Amino acid sequence: MSNECEALRLYGDIIELTRPLSSRKRMSLHDRAAQFSSFAALTGYDDMVREQGRLTQSRTELTDEELEQLDRKLAFICSLVEEGYAPEICITYFEPDKRKSGGSYVTVTGRVKETDAVSGSIVLYGSEDTASRHAPVLVIPFRNIADMTGGCLEGIFD
Repeated sequence: MSNECEALRLYGDIIELTRPLSSRKRMSLHDRAAQFSSFAALTGYDDMVREQGRLTQSRTELTDEELEQLDRKLAFICSLVEEGYAPEICITYFEPDKRKSGGSYVTVTGRVKETDAVSGSIVLYGSEDTASRHAPVLVIPFRNIADMTGGCLEGIFD
């Protein structure tokens, strides 16, 4: 009881007053909640750690024999395309990483739309996911190709 009496003695003159109104506009509940949400002191740190943990492969250099074999396969594919064929082939190529050194090896299957000796690339359409000739094209530089296989190459380059 003495605590209540002491509180009345100290604050009795203001205990029954109404709460003063602020001249500021009331904050929405969403904005008030944002004040108490978690805080990342180092913005981007989690992304940086995730990027550092992502593994990449280094490009393997082909031997002279493998390069020669690949050149013969490319020449054969170019001749088929020039004759009007669109052979289906499976290409394994090195895709350089856009953020750090290295990259990854990707294998795709598709029909050859064209070969461009000037830019040194092969253009595919109708990848594994889509067999349509209207599918988006994939341009692969010759220098990134590690291997090519497919029905038209089998038996000739084994």
